This record gives sequence, structure tokens and C-alpha cells, in this order.
Amino acid sequence: MNDFDLTELDTRVLAELTRAFPVSESPYCDVAGVLGAAEVDVVNSAEKLREIGAITRVAAVFPDAARVISEGSQTDASIAELISSDLPFSEHPFAEVAAELALRGTQVEGADVIARIGEWLADGTVSAVVALTH
Repeated sequence: MNDFDLTELDTRVLAELTRAFPVSESPYCDVAGVLGAAEVDVVNSAEKLREIGAITRVAAVFPDAARVISEGSQTDASIAELISSDLPFSEHPFAEVAAELALRGTQVEGADVIARIGEWLADGTVSAVVALTH
């Protein structure tokens, strides 16, 4: 078996993450629940998928990111900038976004980032948060 051989779980994880990346405190735990797998196995599979290039990034898809960045509050602009490029690969990526924002001088919690993305998904500002394959 080489690095490019995908297991059944890898294929299922890839399908789930490209359909929708959970916007929650523990997204890989959520995926594990949907797939009936252990969280550690989902994390390992997602890491493998990134390493082999099957997943190039995980990001929010903004129909008009430039508008949010230019017209939104500084906090919204900073959140949009970070989540539209590539979410950190970790078990708690939205907490890591909040930590990066804190380093830049914007104090928010991971829950605040999750809530804002939820609002944007509801009003169409963000069309999806997904793993991208190209």
C-alpha cells in the first residue's frame, strides 16, 4: 500500500469534508459521529488526505469576500480573511483562528468565530465551508 491508496474511511472522510466542513468547536469529532468512526481515525485520515494533496485546503467560500473585507468591521474583515484562505489543521480550527486574531490584536473566542460563520451561512455571506480538492 502506498501513500496514495485510499482506504474506505479516507474516501468517506473526503466525501464528507468536501460536502460540508462542520462549523463547530470539534468538527472532526462531528464528522466521526456522522461516519460512525473514531475521531482519531478521522483526524488521521484528514491529515493523510492533506499530505497527498487530495485536500488542498479547508476554507469558507464567500461569494463576495472583498466586500466583507472592505465594508465589514475590522473583526469581520479579519475573520473573513483567515477563514477564506485555509483553516488551521487541528482538532479545534476555529479556536486557532481566534488565537491568530488575538495575535493580531483582535480579541474573540473560538465560539465567536463559529457564531459569526453561522450568521454568514444563514444570510448567504458565506455559501459553504468545505474542503477543497483543487
